[in-house]
Amino acid sequence: EEAENEAEDSQPLRIGDYVTIRGLGLEGVLCAEGILEDNCTLTSSPARYDDCVFQICLKNQYSASRELDNFIQNAIEKGTYDELMAASRLLAAAVSSPFEADGDEEEEDVSEEAKEAKFLKALQKGKLNEQRLNGTYMDQQLGSLMEYGQVIQLRHRKSQKYLTVDDTGVANVERDNLKVYLSDDGSALSWFTLTPYYKIDRE
Repeated sequence: EEAENEAEDSQPLRIGDYVTIRGLGLEGVLCAEGILEDNCTLTSSPARYDDCVFQICLKNQYSASRELDNFIQNAIEKGTYDELMAASRLLAAAVSSPFEADGDEEEEDVSEEAKEAKFLKALQKGKLNEQRLNGTYMDQQLGSLMEYGQVIQLRHRKSQKYLTVDDTGVANVERDNLKVYLSDDGSALSWFTLTPYYKIDRE
């Protein structure tokens, strides 16, 4: 029976597996409530075991998401965010109206805000398509073996949010390390590279 348990513990990790993350040098497992609070903590006595379970996922692509975020941030910095959102709502209402005018009429009469709103809509559609492609590729690769050097993401099972590094904040306990938290969609800061702990495994 002990041999069987050891064999189960030594099974290789696969995409889609559920894991818990234990500390090195510090006793405890990584936990996050995930619904109301996105902070992650290392604790030896989690309130709920479900708070400590993460799924191994493939590396998502975020180029479209990053382009959308940059566009919105640029509008905020220019002070045109409110106008952009207002134009976006008007565009959505026009598209849903059965009396919508022909979109090819007099393009030169379209306001700058309307053009920006159309570009925003295109970026939002691009982000949605990117998320769908990420999901499709994840489904196709479920069960595939992981390898050292592979870039993965860790998705919190309870909240479906991604473990992400906060590159502007430090950890509460180990102040030499960056803080981690849960992010709704994730980003490039949600990418983690699988590396061996023992030197012999690197050779």
